Amino acid sequence: MNKLKFSVLAAFLFLSCQINAQSKGTVGFSFTTISSNAMLRSGSLEHNYETIKGKGFMSAGIDYWYPLTDWLKAETGINYSFQNFSRLYYNPNIYTVALTAVEPVNFDIHQVNIPVGFRAEFLKYGFINSGLLLDLTHEPGIGSYFGIGAKIESEIGLGLMINPYVKMHSVLPVSFNKDADRVMEAGIKFGITYSLDYLLKK
Repeated sequence: MNKLKFSVLAAFLFLSCQINAQSKGTVGFSFTTISSNAMLRSGSLEHNYETIKGKGFMSAGIDYWYPLTDWLKAETGINYSFQNFSRLYYNPNIYTVALTAVEPVNFDIHQVNIPVGFRAEFLKYGFINSGLLLDLTHEPGIGSYFGIGAKIESEIGLGLMINPYVKMHSVLPVSFNKDADRVMEAGIKFGITYSLDYLLKK
């Protein structure tokens, strides 16, 4: 029994040393300006004569990557996006003489989400990232994302990245509303990164 306790304690101390010796990860700040978006409402059986068109978005976020292996990293962070749309409502059952008077109305939504996923790196500079989104505002729920990109890192801890991606927000909304605002977005994310390992060495 004492041998078992000693083995467990030794294994615990070994893992603790390994964790402390491992990389502390990388943080970054990113922003997206080249973008397109759409709002999908496919659950309703009755057409509500409402057309919503995406007009683009802007977003910014704080990112964090923790190395699991030499080529695989866990990634998370927090992201804010300002989404712009236009809404057009027209009911053909209502006779309207001045059809030209029907004009779209612009509206905005604010989204905050937390990515929980992985980044697989290849050929030194390339990577693929994918995972789940925890949507916290507007239409809380669980979404998903996928992207592919490239990065460069300097010897002083600084780095740059570019990451084209696609996100689908609130695929599974918390409210289970069939007409939930499921926002789909595609954009190119640019980022500046910094290695915490370099900071801790100083």
